[in-house]
Amino acid sequence: MSKYLKGILGSFSGLVGSVVGATWNGIDVMRSRPRKSSKPPTLAQMKQRDTFALMRGFSREVSDIIRIGFQAYHVGQTPDNAAFGLNIVNAVTGGYPSISIDYPEFVLSKGNLLDAPEIVVATTVDAQLDFSWLNNADVADPLNTNSTDKVALVVNWIKPLWSVINLGYQVFKNRKTPLNAAIGYHMKEAVKGEAPDFEIEFSKAIFSVGELLLSLITEMVALGDGMLCIKWNNIAESVYNSGSDRAIFIVYNPDKQQFVSFVYSALRADRQAVLQLPDGFAGDAVHCYLFFASEKGDKVSTSQYLGEVVVV
Repeated sequence: MSKYLKGILGSFSGLVGSVVGATWNGIDVMRSRPRKSSKPPTLAQMKQRDTFALMRGFSREVSDIIRIGFQAYHVGQTPDNAAFGLNIVNAVTGGYPSISIDYPEFVLSKGNLLDAPEIVVATTVDAQLDFSWLNNADVADPLNTNSTDKVALVVNWIKPLWSVINLGYQVFKNRKTPLNAAIGYHMKEAVKGEAPDFEIEFSKAIFSVGELLLSLITEMVALGDGMLCIKWNNIAESVYNSGSDRAIFIVYNPDKQQFVSFVYSALRADRQAVLQLPDGFAGDAVHCYLFFASEKGDKVSTSQYLGEVVVV
């Protein structure tokens, strides 16, 4: 394939002699006319053709939605191609020839807006579906009476940790944003009390979800001068537990309403870490959490709550 600028006849589309003209990402291109093959297709070729046809056919039915949902997902690709590339990798299930669309994994849009949490779908009369959700349109201001108190509480609590959440909840990124996955979990599992007196239940907070194994915490002690020492033991190494895994610590001070994160502050093989907390934490009780990320950062463990300790 080659690109050209202002050929003798200008740009063209379709077959002309032995070449085919087309436009790709806004660029005029020419390629040779494809030749028919006399060889029978291989099993891999048939699988690829059927998979492509399946995804093209399914996506075509919702192409108008995809062109809205993927309009800004990938620079240099059309929305249709961006959606196709994502879904053909993640939303096809089964072995050839019994392949099918994996409907829960199929993505119609990718963007930076927050999902509406707590979505409920119910059937109604006349074969209709009733969708309902919590309103999180105004969660930036927890004092706004139009916002949902629980959503505002959760979003504003974890907002300082968005970069950590993106790492810790990456397993959800093909279905929803890591931030939305974290908000959804904490709303359901880590909020206690009744409106308007909702509170975060610190022991149930989870900042990562993954398949790496945890280590056994043996000691967490305040050393003085605002330092914490955390020690752990490891089990035998495996694909889910490597000495090169990197530790991420999260410390929350309810009195100061302040998070402190220590990203990649130690290796799993170190079996201990000393954390220096900010000035002014002395005398305050803090809640501590730990999870591990692989050396490449593409896998994590589910975070563990280490408990509460008073800083000295």
